Amino acid sequence: MKQVFKIVMVLMLLLFLAACSPVVEEPLVRLGELTQESLAVVAGGVLSVIFSFVPGLNVWFAAKPENLKRILMAFYLAVLVGALFGGMCLGIFYITGAVCDQITAIQFIYLWMLAAVSNQSIYSLTPRLQRVEAAKID
Repeated sequence: MKQVFKIVMVLMLLLFLAACSPVVEEPLVRLGELTQESLAVVAGGVLSVIFSFVPGLNVWFAAKPENLKRILMAFYLAVLVGALFGGMCLGIFYITGAVCDQITAIQFIYLWMLAAVSNQSIYSLTPRLQRVEAAKID
């Protein structure tokens, strides 16, 4: 259980660090004009795919009751968004047009909601592997 939690936390951290541009004048790789909203939607979808297809993690997650799955996803997404906001406020990374204030905090709550909608939509659309179905609790 502790190993699964550590893996999830590392994957979430990597996901958000990849989504944020470093504090440099010219980034090494330009992904186009991605908005904060599109990054939140992509992050929610990627987290869902990770929990659906990463071996071991998918079986562990499938064994949880449906309500607990939703709570865990909401928690993990909140940790991601909180880490992103905290990192931005501490100057660890830069987000275009965002400053560390109450209005931005409210915008990040909105981004969390977008990520959660994306996460749950992708999760309901992804096919279940046989070993995941075998571990599933109804």
